[in-house]
Amino acid sequence: MISSLLLALLFFPLLWISQYNYPSGDDYRALLRARESGALGAARWWYFNWTGRYTSFFLQSLLASRGNWLTLYKIVPVVLFLAGFACLFYFVKTFFGASFSRRTQFSLSATLYAFLVGITPDITTGFYWLSTNIQYVGAVFVSLLILALYVKLDRAATLRDKGLISLLMAILIALVAGLNEISTLFLVGTFGSISLFHLVKFRKVNKASLAFFILCVLFGVISFFSPGNLVRVRALGAQVGAAEVFLGAIGFTLYLVIELLTSTPLLIVSVLYLLFLFANRDRVREPLSFIHGVRWWWVLVALLCTVVVANAALFSAVGVGVNSMPYRVKNVYSYGIVLGWFFMLTTLFVDLSQREIDFSMPAWATGALVAFVCLFLLTGFGLKFTGTNVVPATNRLQQAFTSFTTRSVYVNAYLDILSGRGTWYEGQNAERARRLTEATADPVDFPLYSHVPETIFVQDVTHPYGAPEVLSEATCGRVKQFRFVTTGTPAPQKEGF
Repeated sequence: MISSLLLALLFFPLLWISQYNYPSGDDYRALLRARESGALGAARWWYFNWTGRYTSFFLQSLLASRGNWLTLYKIVPVVLFLAGFACLFYFVKTFFGASFSRRTQFSLSATLYAFLVGITPDITTGFYWLSTNIQYVGAVFVSLLILALYVKLDRAATLRDKGLISLLMAILIALVAGLNEISTLFLVGTFGSISLFHLVKFRKVNKASLAFFILCVLFGVISFFSPGNLVRVRALGAQVGAAEVFLGAIGFTLYLVIELLTSTPLLIVSVLYLLFLFANRDRVREPLSFIHGVRWWWVLVALLCTVVVANAALFSAVGVGVNSMPYRVKNVYSYGIVLGWFFMLTTLFVDLSQREIDFSMPAWATGALVAFVCLFLLTGFGLKFTGTNVVPATNRLQQAFTSFTTRSVYVNAYLDILSGRGTWYEGQNAERARRLTEATADPVDFPLYSHVPETIFVQDVTHPYGAPEVLSEATCGRVKQFRFVTTGTPAPQKEGF
């Protein structure tokens, strides 16, 4: 009951705000290509001319080619939030087996999901922007599903079940490889580490993990070395040496881990997770027997090495630096590191429980830790009083909700709704669509966005690929020139989106 209430209170605004979601930037270019060539033709064009992410651009082109394109922007984020929780719940249910009741499994999944979404570096590109949400965060959730199926494969009783699970895993691996490179490298690192562990520990090859490792590499090569990726790498023109890439990859890996440990309550949540496992040590002893012998520091080393390799692959293509890590990519890193961290904690628990080491705390201390985590969920450890983003003609109550900002993705969504910024943003988009529909000559004046909701706003449509004529099919090919004029306070541009 409490976990259901937690999910409802935290995620209600994130689901509600999606009704104001709107396309931006690269979405328009994808729409034009999809309308011209169809979903399959557009995906083929992207593969040979710009990117090897065949799954991502096929799905995006398929959505863009539909007549209800704008409606999908309000539906897809909701589906992604629900699907993400479903994947995490399935993983928890499979990983711990029948150790816990359905209610306990749900509570554990709800708590982990609330924390995971709460640490998202950029919620907009993570869940709302169709150019990136399925491509990046969606790939993380599919990867969780793959790992859950791998655990299920180890426990499958019949050859038929093993074959069906293996086939489904192969299909999902092919899908992830076509979504983004970082998630693919995380899967390569996971199955590669499992294969290496069996070879070193038991002096034999684990055929299943090796087969999936080869599949990940195979589909990764199809994506990474596509003609389109080669075109894009040449266009970016990054000229960096091997030593610079290697040192940059190590440095940025340490930065990512340290940032997560210092800017989020990851260590506090880790303590609470270990307390939960030790309190249920007799229940989880049997289901977790399959990871006996795995040392926690092995997992940590494997995780860090995987992130270093992923960073090296990224930096070798786009150059070394903070600007080489856009928020949409950082979302994947944050999720991957945190999920790997929790697996490391699980192996630490198994190791300590075998040594008969107990771990417990007084109830008041546990309560204090929970309160600290709740403080993070409500503020993101950032609370600032301001009054600069007040929507015109709002009442005093709405103005009160613009008097402060936080770093909490949940509270920010509430503030975007209660302050009226969501409806104001919707009105601005409706005005742009009206001007396009009624336009008869060039140029068409567009007011820049102002007082935008932080949760769903990506950037202004002045992005080079943001050709606004596609907002209305009636204006396609007729109105060619657009002029952006400033009215009020322009919305701030997001860097590294």
